[in-house]
Amino acid sequence: MTGCIELIEIDVSRLKNNSGEIKKLNIAVDMPPVLSEVEKIEFDGPVKLDLVLTNVNNTIVVEGDISAKLRLACGNCLDSFTFPVQAEFSETYYNEGREGIEPGEFYTPYNGDKLDLTPEVIKSIFVALPMRVVCRQDCKGLCPTCGRNRNRENCDCAPETIDPRLEMLKKLLPKD
Repeated sequence: MTGCIELIEIDVSRLKNNSGEIKKLNIAVDMPPVLSEVEKIEFDGPVKLDLVLTNVNNTIVVEGDISAKLRLACGNCLDSFTFPVQAEFSETYYNEGREGIEPGEFYTPYNGDKLDLTPEVIKSIFVALPMRVVCRQDCKGLCPTCGRNRNRENCDCAPETIDPRLEMLKKLLPKD
């Protein structure tokens, strides 16, 4: 994933030195587009974060909820549409200067008095996305012959002919 820019920085200067302390945050952040391996993800409005930061034995546990609206391309017709995403966020951060903790998959290092949540927030949003997004449940998609969007216009293309050897398999498919 590329395009991670330090945008969601949280000041933990007081929290990091007080074991057991809790900090609650409710913030909205305007995010630039993010490039994944597959597509460019654009945000349609601010990303809203409802977070609780807790100092647990001098590590900072951040938990909460993320809500965002994304501009995506429909997996059937390729039209752009707004897709709401709700994601849970849970990450544990440790100060790089602290001894006794090795960087690992369960801890994310931070340095100084600020936590940069941006990469983990973006990962959480990507994980919450379904494998295939469609603009609406009954999207008809594109005509495989002429490429017209069948949601907007009909075409006169002949239906696909099925290989007669596979005709028997058609009976196994649910009727539309």
